[in-house]
Amino acid sequence: MNWKVPVPLTPTIDVGVTTTDDSTTQCKDFVLSRTKAVLDMDQIQGNIGTEGAWVYKLGEMTASAEQACLNWYYKNDGLNDQRKKVFGLLPKCPCVQSYTNRMEAFGIWAFDTYRNGLQDGKRMSCYHLTRAASQSFYPFGKECCYKYDRSEPSNEIYLLVQDKPDAATLTAYNPFFPETYRHYVQEDKMAYDDCCLKSNSLLCDKFYELRPVGDCESDPPFVFAWLCCDIVTLDERGYTFNGWGEYTMVTASSPVAFTLQARTDLVETESGKLSNATVFTAFGAEENPTRVFFGLDPNTKNCNNTYYPS
Repeated sequence: MNWKVPVPLTPTIDVGVTTTDDSTTQCKDFVLSRTKAVLDMDQIQGNIGTEGAWVYKLGEMTASAEQACLNWYYKNDGLNDQRKKVFGLLPKCPCVQSYTNRMEAFGIWAFDTYRNGLQDGKRMSCYHLTRAASQSFYPFGKECCYKYDRSEPSNEIYLLVQDKPDAATLTAYNPFFPETYRHYVQEDKMAYDDCCLKSNSLLCDKFYELRPVGDCESDPPFVFAWLCCDIVTLDERGYTFNGWGEYTMVTASSPVAFTLQARTDLVETESGKLSNATVFTAFGAEENPTRVFFGLDPNTKNCNNTYYPS
């Protein structure tokens, strides 16, 4: 710098930076401020090792939603081929919500949340694959959202939403596992918000490229391929039971004495081999002194019943 000052004088020169946000103003003085050396600042090594160059942190730069979406896309794109293999094994969403409600009793789908659609603002009911049903696919999950179909005014039919940007998707993490909930929020929910709620349709397409919707099942089975005894208990909870033996299922002492017992046996495959799955083959009930027995004859496969009156 070419400033010239008489030798005995010390220049009063303030050098620094000022930052202002919504409520406060912060000032940071330059280290050579109010000294004679400030006149030669271009010749003095700064805090980054270069003469005349100083760098100070002024604040945090917040990434835009668009940039956050792109960062997420490039981070997850390399995992897509591996995830597709598991995504293809997850059970399909029922096409109609009424099927989902029935399968909820068997512990396959569980209601998760309500949310409003981006296209028409109508409320959707969203379900997620339960922990029990997705245990074999850990940590992956799947969400299904349903909306009232106005084309059927005479029947209250709620159909699966399959169009972007409202359709629910397969998820890299299941929110019902406590240890994966935080990852679900970051990698699935926030990614959807950044790419679809806060960005344009092109970036929303990028999200659905890595989190596909998948097909739906028009007439799903009530039980998801466990081949075991499935029970709806008296408190309307679904329970998968794979015990082999004789068990007391219900017992009551008031206002009447009642007992229900059951027997299970291993399932025989078409080749004649026994599998690890079990089915109920006999029931016995007793109310006070009256007894009733129902059982599957292992030889004839017919059902025998016996009644023992009081």
